[in-house]
Amino acid sequence: ERSMPGIRVLNVAEKPSVAREASKVLSRNSARFKRSGQGNTGAWEFQYVVKGTQCTMVFTSVAGHLMSTDFQEPFNKWRSCAPVELFSKPICRYVPKSKKNLETNLRS
Repeated sequence: ERSMPGIRVLNVAEKPSVAREASKVLSRNSARFKRSGQGNTGAWEFQYVVKGTQCTMVFTSVAGHLMSTDFQEPFNKWRSCAPVELFSKPICRYVPKSKKNLETNLRS
């Protein structure tokens, strides 16, 4: 018989310090930091009860906006067209190279 996986609650704070402090307070200093990927990315995890249900709280953070928006090529270059034309040009959303570690952290 397979047991159901536990409930995991993902919380994303605006800054690493907010994720750390919220985890410390809610866990009564029992939260553990799990590093993921390179650098200081990772998440604080601890057990918590929400409305009578045991769950694993996961607090992580981002630094600014994870996604960027730009015009599709060739319209993402200065002087590629008249500015008024950009109102009807397609845009794309992407994760910049500098934020790939954060993306990996959120997906794990």
